[in-house]
Amino acid sequence: MANKFLLIVCSMTLLLQAEEQVEGEKKTRRVTAEMLAANEVLPSVVNISTMQSVTTHVNEHDPFAIMQFLLGQRERSQPSLGSGVIVDRRGLILTNSHVINRATRIIVTMADGQEYDALPLATNEDADLALLAMIDVPPDTLLQAVKFAAPDDLFLAERVVSVGNPLGYGHSVSVGVLSAKDRNLASDGRVILESLLQTDAAINPGNSGGPLVNADGELIGISVAIREGAEGISFAIPMKTIERVLCGWLLPERFRDAQLGIVPGTSFDQRARTSHVVIGEILPDSPAEAAGLKTGRVILEVNGTPVSRAIEVSRALWLLKESEEVTFTLADGETVTLAVIPVPVLSGEDLARKRLGAEVEELTPRMATALGLPYRSGLVIASLDANSSLTRSRVQRGDVLVRIGEVPVASFKHLARALQSVRHGDVVDVVIDRVDRLDHRRRLLNRYLVRVAF
Repeated sequence: MANKFLLIVCSMTLLLQAEEQVEGEKKTRRVTAEMLAANEVLPSVVNISTMQSVTTHVNEHDPFAIMQFLLGQRERSQPSLGSGVIVDRRGLILTNSHVINRATRIIVTMADGQEYDALPLATNEDADLALLAMIDVPPDTLLQAVKFAAPDDLFLAERVVSVGNPLGYGHSVSVGVLSAKDRNLASDGRVILESLLQTDAAINPGNSGGPLVNADGELIGISVAIREGAEGISFAIPMKTIERVLCGWLLPERFRDAQLGIVPGTSFDQRARTSHVVIGEILPDSPAEAAGLKTGRVILEVNGTPVSRAIEVSRALWLLKESEEVTFTLADGETVTLAVIPVPVLSGEDLARKRLGAEVEELTPRMATALGLPYRSGLVIASLDANSSLTRSRVQRGDVLVRIGEVPVASFKHLARALQSVRHGDVVDVVIDRVDRLDHRRRLLNRYLVRVAF
């Protein structure tokens, strides 16, 4: 309690000093909205340093390098720098997935210089986002979570502030404007990141994963990239992507074998410039579905606390355990109380229906011959739901499942093991075999890698 009071007093003092600096009888003109926003967000920003495992390529002309290789030192660690922002006061940090890629150790440094180790909880490489959990944080430490803007609450040319760890210069601030929205980044003709924000605020190596905030100190984006060879063209992942990914992670379904079934979202009215929290998704066979809740309904309160952003609902949900209850007050006056239930143990067939939205059959010799497959065992897709994760990834009826994540699947037993390790919000590599018809007599067996969002 003393630490909390001290932090509040210090924060108020800093803001008062920033707003009321007086030199003689003349009030300073140096205080700006951007300055206040930077001071507000700084306690939520962390510097991230990692040790990354890098494969050693041996120089055949270097005897010392050859000796290291022969002794088993085929990989080495090298440091890497990035940034992150606290999204939950219980030690959750959002950053870019490329910041922690192949990391063997992650260290976060707070604005006051305190250092903590962190562990990855979730990654989404398609969105280039990762969620970390700080560990061994003293229980009386009061962390400050960043404020979230509403998705799409943006003005072109509005002033923005970027905070991060450029080139290792920790907690550096740069100011610019929001130059554009909905920019796509492509590599070799393929879009790798889409709907990005563009800004002329200085972003450099090490800024990746750091916050981009508006003049009210609200998070509008996560710094991700710069345009090589250009000046003043930087990019950030927008809040609509951040919220979609983060709210898909911060659920009881993600952190334990439990079900609640409600994924929140934020609806923003461009004309009225107002926002409200809505039910963004109802998970099948969940308490939320059993209670008759539908997507689009407006949530006013969670456990009696008013909410205006989806992240506020997510912060109340992710730590819920089996049998614990949560109460939602809806805009139409209804109050709904849901209890978290355990996830039932399901067979491979049932998991395929529930998690993949597919009917799967074990391959028979007769079926293999009909499909033109060179092998006699495996799992073939018999049918697909129109809105299933596999359908969205362009998997087809007749495709054969080869691998889900790191688990080869040739039977229902294998399938059950693979799917029980997949959590809501994961994006998983799925390998399939498909027989493509070249003409009425010729067929070609092709292997495809698809990315499936669960």
